Amino acid sequence: MHFQPEVTSESRLAFNSYAPEDFDSNIEKKFMDKFVKFSNGWRLIREPDPLILSNGKAFIPDFVFERYGIKVYLEIVGFWTKEYLNRKLEKIKDLVNVSSTVSSSSFMSHSSHNNSATIDLLIAANIENYVSENGDKIRIDSIFSNFIDKKHLIFFKKDEIPFGPIIEYLKGIDSKMVEHISINSHDTIIKEIENIIQDKQNKVIFLDKISAKHDIPLESVLMTIKKLQSNNDNSENLITNRLKDYLLIDMYLISNAKINELLPKLDKIKKLQDAIKFLTENGIPETCTTALIPKIGFDIVWNGIDFNDALIQRQLMNN
Repeated sequence: MHFQPEVTSESRLAFNSYAPEDFDSNIEKKFMDKFVKFSNGWRLIREPDPLILSNGKAFIPDFVFERYGIKVYLEIVGFWTKEYLNRKLEKIKDLVNVSSTVSSSSFMSHSSHNNSATIDLLIAANIENYVSENGDKIRIDSIFSNFIDKKHLIFFKKDEIPFGPIIEYLKGIDSKMVEHISINSHDTIIKEIENIIQDKQNKVIFLDKISAKHDIPLESVLMTIKKLQSNNDNSENLITNRLKDYLLIDMYLISNAKINELLPKLDKIKKLQDAIKFLTENGIPETCTTALIPKIGFDIVWNGIDFNDALIQRQLMNN
């Protein structure tokens, strides 16, 4: 953690480019090492551009999480001397007062993240720290709890920052943004799907390609598709009816025509690995084959843990 007048964007350290000597503490390095193993869509940057305090000085948090143009900062308060800890607390209090929204996690507070009035700051504090006040030792958790909202405060021991609260907080933003983007991108998604469906050769639609083409999160595309497939709104009756001719499996729309084309030969296959090979050779993405098979009338029978022994069989019809 550094305090300095300015820092350029070139000095920022992204998650995929750092060395042990770049870190101020083992806590930071261990945190980043663990976080990069999570594939959660958020980019983690160490020592981002500074936040400005009320006195005009710069405060550079340890990390910032970035996604959707949103920034969520993380400051780690580890084990330090009493004097350093007191200075750190004063700076964080100042930043909280400047932002005035640390206790607010509403969607609108994330929509204009560059504004100093909407700084989203998480604090990870070593609960084993104490601060001296009038000769008495006061636990750091009781001090932080007085001016920081509970969901923005994470306590840890022995250099191990828990990931649960941070991931949960970021997922909360994910949920709001996915729905927001799905609503705002509704017409774009529909138009793209209509164009693809019009070409009757497109019997398998790759939704991740729509996501990449229009820079829309895949989750938002999927949400829009699911809403359309369950929609009875006459204003969108045409696209809704067309989508009912497709089966949504993972990140793909597979046409019923394609499935019906494959069923006769699939009926003659017994081994799961042969079924996957057959489906893949006929244009079904391998990543969705085991999810597709039960959806089109087959059970997967696992004979032990060996994949090679697994079979498929027609599902029994209930009387």
